[in-house]
Amino acid sequence: MKNKRKAKRILTGLLALQLVFFVGVGTYVQNVYAEETVKSQTEEKEYPEQNDKNQVEEDSTEIENNQDEGILEDFSQQEKQTVIVEENRDDENQQLLENEPVEMELQEPVLTYKTHVSSIGWQKSVTNGEVAGTTGRALSVEALQMDLEMPDNIEGGIEYAAHVSDIGWQKSVTNGEVAGTTGKAKFIEALKINLTGEITATYDIYYRVHSSDIGWLGWAKNGEYAGSTGYAKAVEAVEIRICKKDAEDKPVQDQKSYKAETNWGRVIYQAHMQDVGWMSNVIDGDSAGLPDGSKDLQALRVTVADDLKEYGQISGSVIYQAHVEDIGWQDEVKDGQIAGTVGKNKQIEAVRVKLTEQLAQTYDIYYRVNVEGKGWLDWTVNGGDAGSTGLDLAVRGIEIKICAKDGEEHPEVGTRALVTSDNFGNIVYQAHVQKIGWEKQVADGETAGTVGKGLAMEGLRIGYQGFGENPITEGSVIYQAHVSNVGWQSEVSDNQLAGTEGKNQQIEAVKIRLSGALDEKYDIYYRAHIANYGWLSWTKNGETAGSTGYGCAMEGIEIKLYPKNSADVPETGRSALTREDIPKIEGQVHVSGDGWKEAQNAEQLLGTTGQNKGIEAVALSVKSNENQYTGGIEYQAHVQDIGWQNWTSTGNIAGTTGQGKHIEAMRIKLTGEVAKYADVYYRMHVANFGWLGWAKNGQDAGTSGYGYQVEAIQIKLVPKNTAAPGSTSNAFKKAPPRVENEMQARANFYSSSTPYLILVNRSTHKVGVFRGWQGSWQNVFYWDCSDGAPSTPTVEGIFTVGIRGYYFDSGASRCYWYTQFRGNYLFHSVLYNKNGTLRDGRLGMPLSHGCVRLDINNAKWIYDNIPSGTTVVVYH
Repeated sequence: MKNKRKAKRILTGLLALQLVFFVGVGTYVQNVYAEETVKSQTEEKEYPEQNDKNQVEEDSTEIENNQDEGILEDFSQQEKQTVIVEENRDDENQQLLENEPVEMELQEPVLTYKTHVSSIGWQKSVTNGEVAGTTGRALSVEALQMDLEMPDNIEGGIEYAAHVSDIGWQKSVTNGEVAGTTGKAKFIEALKINLTGEITATYDIYYRVHSSDIGWLGWAKNGEYAGSTGYAKAVEAVEIRICKKDAEDKPVQDQKSYKAETNWGRVIYQAHMQDVGWMSNVIDGDSAGLPDGSKDLQALRVTVADDLKEYGQISGSVIYQAHVEDIGWQDEVKDGQIAGTVGKNKQIEAVRVKLTEQLAQTYDIYYRVNVEGKGWLDWTVNGGDAGSTGLDLAVRGIEIKICAKDGEEHPEVGTRALVTSDNFGNIVYQAHVQKIGWEKQVADGETAGTVGKGLAMEGLRIGYQGFGENPITEGSVIYQAHVSNVGWQSEVSDNQLAGTEGKNQQIEAVKIRLSGALDEKYDIYYRAHIANYGWLSWTKNGETAGSTGYGCAMEGIEIKLYPKNSADVPETGRSALTREDIPKIEGQVHVSGDGWKEAQNAEQLLGTTGQNKGIEAVALSVKSNENQYTGGIEYQAHVQDIGWQNWTSTGNIAGTTGQGKHIEAMRIKLTGEVAKYADVYYRMHVANFGWLGWAKNGQDAGTSGYGYQVEAIQIKLVPKNTAAPGSTSNAFKKAPPRVENEMQARANFYSSSTPYLILVNRSTHKVGVFRGWQGSWQNVFYWDCSDGAPSTPTVEGIFTVGIRGYYFDSGASRCYWYTQFRGNYLFHSVLYNKNGTLRDGRLGMPLSHGCVRLDINNAKWIYDNIPSGTTVVVYH
């Protein structure tokens, strides 16, 4: 630019010499002054704001083209100009002096730049601090050209590079060259710009970009990145400024200028997890991995952000290594390389992380890990060990932070960043679990065994390690196990086996205590997780934890030491479930003819048997001793001619008194704690039936529809989910639908040598089963049947039950559960195929060859329950 300006001055001088020969010295002076005044004004307007070399070349050409025109000016015009100039000569001389800066050297660097924009092409050049490109139009910048004009007294230049879509970072270009591409439909994503030479001592170059979907990012300077990579976001506009280093109005760098995965925070790290794979990157103290889960960390990548290293201006790397299962400490890796293994299913157990070179001089790197069964360990720093060794414990999560050494707040480094057998804990224990075997050791309140998997603990070892004590307190841990089918074993101590190994016998309860100086210094607390109930409460110092008599496996255990008189101990409560904790039910009954009987334990007989005296009212209550389950009892009575009454509760009367109405059935259930840990079973002794089966927890017990009185009641509480005290079949008997009056009346005319009588009505195709005796037969069942077809009718008369069998075949058919009543006349099932599938299940019509077909369940009932010799009457 400086040479071109000198050329312009030379051309002007030549023009002036030509004018001397044609118009004389006076005219020459006038014209030169006039021409220089116009030219000075033109240059002052165009060049300081638009230092484009193409424009300068156009200006020089214009001067050359106008030389002849100046020489050939007509004389009259010259005279006119002469007059004007002479009149104003003093003023014009002064104006020329004022416009003289065109002849002065450039004092400040001048930057011009322009962008090539999609759908537009090259835009006009802009100068220092102006916006090139577009905003709000979704148009991408595809190329950038920059020109820097330097003052005579400073040497220097500019270089710049673009990160282009599908290409990446291009090589840097210099003054006047193009960065990016044109005609390829590829957009610039990021920029970096540097000054070069002497100018860098005095000036900084600032720049920022407007990215699609992001907007204006923060200011970058002197080679820092501006824009984004990895997100396919186009630069849409750019703003560039050259500022003196001490300028008060220079841009403020208070936002990130560059968006990339390697630039989120100071340190970026990524975890590869068992059965999951690589997880997303996290930064600056966030948790990588699955610290709350059960998956192991298997590999790790760590990088330091580009801007922390000032985009290559600060040297150094992040160095890290992993201690891997069955391998030990691997070699160090750095800057995003993989530590650990991928695809080998090997857990990382410990890590070391550090910085190098200038990074290490400026920053410290802090980290901690979450270890299986231990949770988050303490922070360590700059290459310290974090995790565990020699214990087969997996790292589940990791957190990493970089902090400046100049007093920036940082995590507090602790003494337990690494766990080994020497500092594993105070009380250390290990469970042998069904289908798993010996699990890893745990300590100080951690869970041994399993929770929620339905797997029983079969063996247990407990020992005292004395972490943090010097010297270690003398004494032993003494413990014993209650084992299924064995009961309480003998006590063992100090990592000996309690329970069994390889015998498939579950531990159901434990007792743990201390001895010696250890017992004088500490209390030992523990709690059990048992099947069906989960975690029970904490207990201590030799008390029972778990269950006995419930058949519930102990699935997990937690154990912890506390100094004597510590205020931080867990709250104790019901730590064990035992039969001894089940309270008794006290009952009192009102018996017809006797009134109220004395209250007594309901496990004994309430009421009478063999005296034909019905119970008319009942009152029940729960009697809990100290430490037994608390709660109440509710009950409901079905009363003669009334039906089911409302529920009543502890101590209140169910039934009636003074009305002569007997109870026919009852329902009983527990409430409160006792309902959680016990089942209530009850049975009724009913007239004409005797003792029925056991019902439980609100089920119906007794009869309905028979009008039979309850004569005695028995109630027992048993551990929840354990066996009933007896048979539960036929706890409640509901009378079948009433038989037609004709069959009932007919039945009472017949006798039977057994307590049963069977009638068959060929007209209605019904079978009636009766129980009792002549004159007092009670209908038990009333069933549909298919008797003999008209061509093969069922024989009529009075017969007796004879032989019986499982099945017989008739052609392609098979009949099950037959019972003979005369010759070849039988009760049996409907017809089946020989493969067991139903062939003809029709009932309620005459179909057979003479036998009486029944539903298979009814035929089996006769087979099972009707004695030989029972009277059978067939009629129509």
